[in-house]
Amino acid sequence: MRGLNECMLNNGGCSHICMDRPIGFECQCPPGYQLLDKKTCGDIDECQDPAACSQICVNYKGDFKCECYEGYEIDPVTKTCKAEGKSAYLLFTNRHEIRRIDPVKGEYSQVVSTQKNAVALDLDVANNRIFWSDRFHRKIYRFMYWSDWGTRAKIEKSGMNGVDRQVLVARDIEWPNGISLERLGQPYALAVFEDRIYWTDREKEAVFSANRLTGQDVQALAEHLNDPHDIVVFHQLRQPPGVVANGGCDYLCLKAPQITEHSPKYTCACPDGQDLGPDMRPLRT
Repeated sequence: MRGLNECMLNNGGCSHICMDRPIGFECQCPPGYQLLDKKTCGDIDECQDPAACSQICVNYKGDFKCECYEGYEIDPVTKTCKAEGKSAYLLFTNRHEIRRIDPVKGEYSQVVSTQKNAVALDLDVANNRIFWSDRFHRKIYRFMYWSDWGTRAKIEKSGMNGVDRQVLVARDIEWPNGISLERLGQPYALAVFEDRIYWTDREKEAVFSANRLTGQDVQALAEHLNDPHDIVVFHQLRQPPGVVANGGCDYLCLKAPQITEHSPKYTCACPDGQDLGPDMRPLRT
């Protein structure tokens, strides 16, 4: 009604903010809330957005807070989680040598030379060692990662114990040796650290990185390479110290994804031919 301020009567029926208009009124919400109907405000769960926080998102009424896992700290400028300790660097192979890249400066140098067909890498960070396999010599100097080359090609992820398995990419894939972002050339291998995903692209002969949460901010770290293959991140947090006494496991102690606050931090696993008993000890079959 013109000339009548409906907000003066019971706040217009608005749960929070009532804005008087020349004709009628409008209910509004404070930051962190949204209208559930025309008059009632409810909390926005910002943590439903996977890109809200780097690692841990804690929702509050009208607000939220980002936290980091042990070994990481919040960057006061970007509000993302950054690893503590020494700076990380990338190692990649291009068949004939293994090179090192600084992901921030983009500088790279040779680490191992005169290889025949080095295609896979692995690390022992605690002892400052690199392992690689050379297909020409048919030797493993060691390895790990996964994508599916089947008739329904896809790229998947899960916890190290196989829990929380999820399909990351299932469409528009031709050769999924690594992850496909924005239909790039021929991604071969990938590595993830902090908020970035790194991959080698054999067709474009380059090493790229992008935001692991959004797939945006694609950057070329090194170009004009000769057939780049595997890539890994070298940092102490990539291989944190193991649980005391192998977590009590007789064989494999596998890190578990933290899906909820009650999720186990690790699970035990057995080799082929054995199953775990109720006491988490192996049973022979």
